[in-house]
Amino acid sequence: MFHFVVLGKKAEKQMPRTGSSHGKNCLLPGGIDTRKSWEAVKSKLPFYILSLYSPLMVMPEQDLLKYQELILLGFQVLAKDPAWPKACEHFEKLRQNKKNLFLAGNGGSAANANHLANDLIYGVNQHGRGAFRVHSLAANPSVLTCLGNDVGFENVFSNQLEVLAESGDLLLVFSGSGNSPNIIQALKAAKKLGVTSVALLGYDGGGAKALADLPIHFPIHDMQAVEDLHMIVGHLLMKVLQG
Repeated sequence: MFHFVVLGKKAEKQMPRTGSSHGKNCLLPGGIDTRKSWEAVKSKLPFYILSLYSPLMVMPEQDLLKYQELILLGFQVLAKDPAWPKACEHFEKLRQNKKNLFLAGNGGSAANANHLANDLIYGVNQHGRGAFRVHSLAANPSVLTCLGNDVGFENVFSNQLEVLAESGDLLLVFSGSGNSPNIIQALKAAKKLGVTSVALLGYDGGGAKALADLPIHFPIHDMQAVEDLHMIVGHLLMKVLQG
């Protein structure tokens, strides 16, 4: 049985806030809330440290808090989604049966797919529970450009599945909109092949929400927040499976 912690209103209230409460001012690291104070310490910090804080320096506090609210909303959605514990169980069963896991996504979602492939090949096995037979369908540029040129970009994932996958395998797709043609085609191919599909989605879920066996949908209309939440799900999944 899997147990999850919900970040609710109580946790949110306990989160420390730094910086001024006025939206026109900027958050500074370490609780510093005036530009004068920041100038006093800035010269003592290495340049690379300053570069890490540069996004915070130019973003009003109200925007940071808004982004925080979106991420917290995502946690609450995930904790209530019955597809989430079911997906965890499917992954554990996949590992025990030594079946294949296929990942797919476009752009930033392709990077998320490649990142999670790394975690499930190596990171998940830190406690000796076993790794996964993972294949990121977004990882080989030669294959992607060949298929995109010869059979169409909408088929770059489904074609690979038709060659590599078999019944009992698992497909995990990342898609902000849920409407990318190659993601739709991959989900359709998975059904034909007897491959269980899990879809991490945002916005209204798109066409992928109805096609996936286990859609994990964040109804958030912000692509960056959605992609961050998808990667958080990947890391939570790794921790659940790590034991």
